[in-house]
Amino acid sequence: MRIFYTADHEPLPGNNLWHNNLYQSLVDLGYDVVEFKYGLRETCQNPDPSDPKQRAFIDNNRPRLEQALLSQVEGAHGEKPIDLFFCYFYSACVRPGVIEDIKALGITTVNWYCNAADQFCLIEELASAYDWCLVPERMRPEDYRRIGANPIYCQGSCEPKYLQALQRSGGV
Repeated sequence: MRIFYTADHEPLPGNNLWHNNLYQSLVDLGYDVVEFKYGLRETCQNPDPSDPKQRAFIDNNRPRLEQALLSQVEGAHGEKPIDLFFCYFYSACVRPGVIEDIKALGITTVNWYCNAADQFCLIEELASAYDWCLVPERMRPEDYRRIGANPIYCQGSCEPKYLQALQRSGGV
């Protein structure tokens, strides 16, 4: 299986949480993983469109991110077909039409988002565009269904070989 992957590597300072537990786990399972080459740090630090300063950042940044994403997905897919688009995105990252464009290439789309317990509003605009949403909050699948998304309850966990490092960094 060939997977196009995108997430901010280090959502917590000094800790490669998503790189180790999402990206590296997919590689370790033997998948052919193509990584999105784009600095997502600042995007992920400005996820809330209700904050005027963050909204200005989103309005300025999102079109560039969308263009880079589509270009890289189309390029990788043209070299060898992509089977799965796997990301950790907020609505501030891309608009639903971009996910629809990826799906139109015949690529299944999945978003992993683990902040919906307190910040469902940050994914609500985008969630229904994906084929599937991995949801680690037991109380949230019905909220996803209510907006037309397809949630899969997927309990969050940590790759055991990285758990000790995560604990030392204060991330747990």
